[in-house]
Amino acid sequence: MLNKMKKYKIYFIIIITGIIVSLQSCSKDESETFKCTIYLNGNVWSEQMVSDCSLCTAPQGYTSSCN
Repeated sequence: MLNKMKKYKIYFIIIITGIIVSLQSCSKDESETFKCTIYLNGNVWSEQMVSDCSLCTAPQGYTSSCN
């Protein structure tokens, strides 16, 4: 009987650890986004969320900013 209790405790700890790790990885992905704004003649032409500011590029004649 005690062996079964220990077995269930181990399973419970493994499941809780898995849930905590998955929640932390989800919140980490959301916090690493930047707003990429592309301008044409000073007016906003497009806005998008990017994971890295190096992905925020504008065609020739346009300007961009990343915050």
